[in-house]
Amino acid sequence: MKTIQTSKDPMWADESGTAIPYNRITITERLLERSVAKIHKEWANEAKRLKALKETVTALVEECYQEDMKSKGVDPSDRKGSYSLFCFNRTIKVERSVHGNPTFDESTIEAAKIKFDQYMNENISGTEDFIKDMIIEAFESRNGQLDKNRINKLVGYKNRSKVKLFQEACDLLSTAARYSSSSIYYRVWEKDQNGKYKNLDIQFSSL
Repeated sequence: MKTIQTSKDPMWADESGTAIPYNRITITERLLERSVAKIHKEWANEAKRLKALKETVTALVEECYQEDMKSKGVDPSDRKGSYSLFCFNRTIKVERSVHGNPTFDESTIEAAKIKFDQYMNENISGTEDFIKDMIIEAFESRNGQLDKNRINKLVGYKNRSKVKLFQEACDLLSTAARYSSSSIYYRVWEKDQNGKYKNLDIQFSSL
């Protein structure tokens, strides 16, 4: 069935498929058809443009994140999701934020746990004794789910340990989280005349 019908169509079909002669279509119905057609076309084009914009922003932010972390001597695989980048004079900020709870890849979690268990059996000493409780807490589930904050806290201690096995376990654990694309948000901010960041919101309600 044709989606949008015009004056060039001698017969119009309604929602039930019934054919109605064009000369019986009211002025109001013709106006509604033209308006819906225009809005739909513009909306569809904008949706494609915004999709392309999101893909560009996603790629650029990730590229900047990787390079920024490497320049600071941080392993980019430790990414927890959220990240902000600024222009040189910091008047514009681009923000990537992750909301909600991730799911965790079971095989990756299991592989990390094996290494942590080995680490605890072989390397827990007076100098690293405090890490043991963090490891145990990180793998305790609540209602069948791991706590992302405990996971992130443990991974954050990777470079505080000199034991390679612990670092390898953290590397595995840092890659276990899985976020849906709908959990990741991007925002752009610019400083106003008072030096405060103002969000450039592109939602209809904010325009």
